[in-house]
Amino acid sequence: MEIGPTDAINLGLPSGTLWCSHNVGANSQEEYGLYFSWGNTTGYYYENTSYDFSSTTYNNSDLSQISTSISPSSGHDAARIKMKHNWRMPTSDELTELNNNTNKTWESVNGIYGVRFTSKISGYTNNSIFIPAGGARTGTNTYNAVGNQGYIWSSTMDNSSNAYGLGYIQTSIYVPYSYSKWSGMNIRPVISG
Repeated sequence: MEIGPTDAINLGLPSGTLWCSHNVGANSQEEYGLYFSWGNTTGYYYENTSYDFSSTTYNNSDLSQISTSISPSSGHDAARIKMKHNWRMPTSDELTELNNNTNKTWESVNGIYGVRFTSKISGYTNNSIFIPAGGARTGTNTYNAVGNQGYIWSSTMDNSSNAYGLGYIQTSIYVPYSYSKWSGMNIRPVISG
């Protein structure tokens, strides 16, 4: 799906980073979109239970050979591959910046729960993004905590087994938080302002 720069939300963040109005593979803010292992650019929808999000599958692929953080030109940035233009995966620092400069509220949009990040920056306090609680995918048909928790990948690697992301539940935000690279999680893309 190609999404243009008009889908960018300006939260007035110090870095100038703009956030997409919805996840990679989604058509609206409340859709979960695609689930990806870290570095995978194919992605799988919630309804698809055939792909095995496991350490065995991940370690038997070329993805296990990624030894640095993902850059937009690496061929492993799912946002750049799926959405074109200059969209990319956020860095861990950009996830932290989002968390530090927004007010968070747990809410429902069209029956889908998630967190709304509303800017605290003067002049931008009416701007926000909603990230649905899509849970995470493990194995072939297990979705953990859909509707109760959400996870967003960053492009930043932690170590050979883990990469950083943002995790959220009704009462807490965890960023940067280290997750197993083989976990199936959503991606909320960004674009430089």
